[in-house]
Amino acid sequence: MKLSRRRLVQSMGFAASNVLLPMPVFAQTRAHNELRIPPLHAGEMSGDSLRYDLQLQAGSSQFLSGLNTPTLGINGSFLGPTLRLRNGSDVTMSVMNRLAEPSTVHWHGLHVPAKADGGPAQVIAPGETWRPSFQLMQKAGTFWYHSHLLNKTGEQVYRDLAGMIILDDDESESLEIPSTYGVDDIPLIVQDRRFNEDGTFRYVGMHRDVMTGVFGDRILVNGTTSPLFAPAASKVRFRILNAANARTFNFAFADGREFSLIASDGGFLEK
Repeated sequence: MKLSRRRLVQSMGFAASNVLLPMPVFAQTRAHNELRIPPLHAGEMSGDSLRYDLQLQAGSSQFLSGLNTPTLGINGSFLGPTLRLRNGSDVTMSVMNRLAEPSTVHWHGLHVPAKADGGPAQVIAPGETWRPSFQLMQKAGTFWYHSHLLNKTGEQVYRDLAGMIILDDDESESLEIPSTYGVDDIPLIVQDRRFNEDGTFRYVGMHRDVMTGVFGDRILVNGTTSPLFAPAASKVRFRILNAANARTFNFAFADGREFSLIASDGGFLEK
């Protein structure tokens, strides 16, 4: 069955999708923590290109009451800023590794040259800086960036070395859809995590986990447990990113309301 932009759906599983929903949203009673919105990073002009300065760093975050969790982050203690890019732009990424371990940064879904891809072979050693440059030549979409270190991708992303990418173009900017980041254009980075009693992430590299992936028993959205979002707008666009290690999700609303799916896995659907 072919999906269209006008098709209404009530549940689905996807990697990066966009939905439009008339407000208000009625949260479940257990939701009580204000949803964190990742900061927006739109780059700075440097000569003829946009430069994005990114620092991979270790930190400590509190997901569970009274317990600190060691985490990895980009320009912060966990996760990274949302990178806002535009089709046709020349981009330079400046990625400094302040971790005590090697890492990489992969631009998942972006059409970039192999030398700028950030795959397992493009290792950034501790203390080093990687500066890939590329021109963006693709349609608007929602993507993400994350560690892609050989044999450590799952673990480093589990510890929150990842972030969202928003790519704009002329078409996306001409559409009459919500577009104010953090107000009516909302990023939702969905993860499942397991915690030890001391608050540390429980990521066990056992054979079963290696073969099937690590499944958590708690859901985090933008690093927020039991998140609550109280929109001020009458219509909201959710950019939903499945950043779990192995889990797929079926998303729906508790009251069974319908919503419009306008994009999926990187780009807009046809009308």
